[in-house]
Amino acid sequence: GGRSSTAEFLTRKLWDVGSTAPYGHRGDLTAITEAILAHGGEARASRDAFSALPKQERDGILEFLKSLQILPEGVPSVAAREKTQAGK
Repeated sequence: GGRSSTAEFLTRKLWDVGSTAPYGHRGDLTAITEAILAHGGEARASRDAFSALPKQERDGILEFLKSLQILPEGVPSVAAREKTQAGK
């Protein structure tokens, strides 16, 4: 019990996708776009919806995904830097 077959894959978490390349189950994809477009099966509808978006919207999604990073200890968050800069 509890074992997965070789036909099943577990999708990695997304909370640090912006800093965890390469992607894919074999680690053979170097870009987030490649990873999205390589999906099929249960993710086919999501992949197709992403592909159908205008380029500007796809780029916005990619920028958001790239922003999902776990920063090393001691590095201020982007939100903190933006807040500090906005206060000037």
